[in-house]
Amino acid sequence: MPSKGTTMPQFGRWAGAILLGAAIVASAPAKGIALTLDEVVSRAKQEGQARLGIAPRKEISGRPVATRMFEVFQKRYPFIKINYERVSGFGQREKIFSEMVGGVVNYDVLSLSTRQIDDGIKANIFQAVDWKGLKVDPESVHPGNFGVTYHMEPYGISYKTDMIKEVEGQKLTWEDCANPKWKGKVAVIDRPRHLEVLYQNNAWGREKTLAYARRLAANNPIVERSRDEAFTKLVKGAYPMLCGDRAQGVLFDNAMGLKNVGISFPEPVPIVHVTFMFVPRAAKSPNAGILWIAWALSEE
Repeated sequence: MPSKGTTMPQFGRWAGAILLGAAIVASAPAKGIALTLDEVVSRAKQEGQARLGIAPRKEISGRPVATRMFEVFQKRYPFIKINYERVSGFGQREKIFSEMVGGVVNYDVLSLSTRQIDDGIKANIFQAVDWKGLKVDPESVHPGNFGVTYHMEPYGISYKTDMIKEVEGQKLTWEDCANPKWKGKVAVIDRPRHLEVLYQNNAWGREKTLAYARRLAANNPIVERSRDEAFTKLVKGAYPMLCGDRAQGVLFDNAMGLKNVGISFPEPVPIVHVTFMFVPRAAKSPNAGILWIAWALSEE
């Protein structure tokens, strides 16, 4: 049966909605702010602070993540004070998005879901910037110069190695998730981001992905609202596999000593642009925000 709080019809409606809304509206590059890095640094120095609303946690399992980023950044730019708030999760991002549309802007850098880009363009909340002129990787820059995508990672199928042998786990395919052999035993997240990628014409395309989503729903998967909750249950043996899991989480936990979970990457391997980072048009310290983003995506 589906997990508490999420029904199979809800999962089906959500999957259909994200699939049908997966394509990003193409937009012509906007001119926006075009400054050299030295000019950005000079103006950011006058602003003196950057208010960040971004996804990374301060630390994970006792290891610094965001805090380490702030330390390195402020060593490079000691005249910029960092004010940080973790912004993550659909509900929180929707709330902040609504506030910005209403004119309340509390950040100089903000991260939203890539699914919110089109609505953000229509609401005119993004400050266009010549990111390529600041040496940001062109592949990370939005076509309209409205921001950058980061935290790009592959998605696959994670599995518990004492329930599925390693040699079998590495052979898992996306079809195994919909295989009646695993009916009622496969976990999925209620926002299956990997299906957004498979929906694209250069992967499975619309018809095949929708047909697969229907078979998956008919296989009575265990639907979880939180990836962290799903992974914790997988580790404890609540189910043998989690379909559509992100690689970073599994590989990080393995590096930290977790030994009973593996991950396979069936073809086609979905590479998900997880987060969109931008400077709001009404930011109080836009140059400090631009500097943070340019630095965060640099080799440093």
